[in-house]
Amino acid sequence: MHTRCPDDLSAEVLVTVSNPLARGRAEAACRAIGAIPKATSIELLKARTSTMATTVVFDAVPFARAADVIGTLHSRNPYSSVVLFPPAMPGVADLLLAAGRMACVAACIQWSDARDIERLASTLLVEIGSRPEAIVQRVVSLLLPGNPACVYALMRCALRRRAAGKECTLFKLTSDMGMSQKQLRSWWPAEMPTPSQFVKWVTLLYAARLREDTGTSWDSLARSMGIAENTLRRLRHRAEVRADVFVEVVLRFAARCRVPEPVAMRRLEAISQLG
Repeated sequence: MHTRCPDDLSAEVLVTVSNPLARGRAEAACRAIGAIPKATSIELLKARTSTMATTVVFDAVPFARAADVIGTLHSRNPYSSVVLFPPAMPGVADLLLAAGRMACVAACIQWSDARDIERLASTLLVEIGSRPEAIVQRVVSLLLPGNPACVYALMRCALRRRAAGKECTLFKLTSDMGMSQKQLRSWWPAEMPTPSQFVKWVTLLYAARLREDTGTSWDSLARSMGIAENTLRRLRHRAEVRADVFVEVVLRFAARCRVPEPVAMRRLEAISQLG
C-alpha cells in the first residue's frame, strides 16, 4: 500500500462516521497516506461552503438520508469528492448502486476488520490523486524537472490556497513557505516566469483543469476561487489560450518556461502513461 498522498499533497479529509471504532479506522486510513483527518457532523458537513475542493469520508448512516446529504454537499461544494464508508448491513447494496450513478462518489464497505484501513486508504489515494490540484502538481513537476525546490514549494502553496478559495498573494505564499520574497527571487531560475507570473500560470492551469472536469464557466470558477470574475479571462487572453482544453494551457505554459514543444509533448505523454 502507498504511504503518502500523490505528489506530496497534504490534504484535509472530513470524516463523518458515527461508529467510534469505524471512525478511528477512517482516521487511521487518512493518516496512513499523509492526509489530515478532521471529524465533523452531518449538519456541519451539509452547511460547509467555504472550501472549494474537499474529500469527505461519509458512512451514509442512515442510508435513507445519504443521497440528500451528498446532493446538498455537491450543490454547495461542487468540487468535493465523497468516499462512502458504509457498514455491511441490509440496504448497502442498493446504496452502492445509487452511488455508482453519482459523480465524484466512490465507496469502500466497512467489514470491521484490520484491512478496513488499507482498503479505505487505497480508495482515498485514488480520489485525492484525481483532484485538479493533484493533477496540476504532477504535470508541472514532470514538465519542469530539475528546478530549485522553491519552484515546487511555491506551486504547492499556490494550489492549496486556490483549492481552498484563499487569498493567493506572493506575500501570503512566501509566508506559507517560511521565506521572504527577496529570498525567493534570489533563488528563482532566470528562464522561468517571475514568481508572480508563475502563480498566475498555476492559477490558470488549475482553473483549466477544473473547467475540463466540471464544465463550470470561467467566471463561476473565478468567483469560487475568491478572485474577480474577469481575472481568468484576462489570464487566458494574455496566455493566448483560445480553446477550453487543459493540454493547450499546459503547452502555452511550457513555451513560456522555454520548454521546446517536442520535449513538452514527450513529457506530457510520459505523464499520461503514469495515470
